Amino acid sequence: MSEELSKQEAAEQRILKRTKEHPPKALKNIKGEEMGAHFNRMQLFNEGTIKRRESGFNKAVLTDTDEFIHSIDEYVDFVNRIKLYPSVQGLCLYLDISDSTFYAIENLGDLRSEIIKKYKLYISEFFNQSGLAQSTNPAFSIYYGKSVLGQSDQTPMTLNVNIGQQNAIQPAEIQDVIQLTPDDWKQGE
Repeated sequence: MSEELSKQEAAEQRILKRTKEHPPKALKNIKGEEMGAHFNRMQLFNEGTIKRRESGFNKAVLTDTDEFIHSIDEYVDFVNRIKLYPSVQGLCLYLDISDSTFYAIENLGDLRSEIIKKYKLYISEFFNQSGLAQSTNPAFSIYYGKSVLGQSDQTPMTLNVNIGQQNAIQPAEIQDVIQLTPDDWKQGE
């Protein structure tokens, strides 16, 4: 794995050197180098997940909160070390669970649910900062936040029922008003 990491570092050094020597004109060739370096990082990720899987599925990850936290921390360190971006799908692969299992755990309402929500906040903040620093495409950060992390750019609406100078409807009556059809409302006047 360290040999592959050194290949990746060598490719990244060639990219930096080429960028300094031939700024904008050499961009076509750099794209190939970038893809090669990314392929090497993905290969390291795949090897890491295979080694983890071959060491035996650790059921404690799904039951023990401390092991769950430890595994998430290991994943974050691992992707940082090989210079990949953290993601929900990457964590699922690393934990050797399906994404549906991951989301089911999130919806259980126990301590692991809170841990997953905090992890998703970490990913969200990572992409926010990457987008602000322009190290990733800001449009991708928005897309990922909305499609994977469930973020929204709409503000929740608060309903305040007040009918002119008449007395406002009391909270207990609001449910009754919501259930009325327009014809029922006219009959009540």
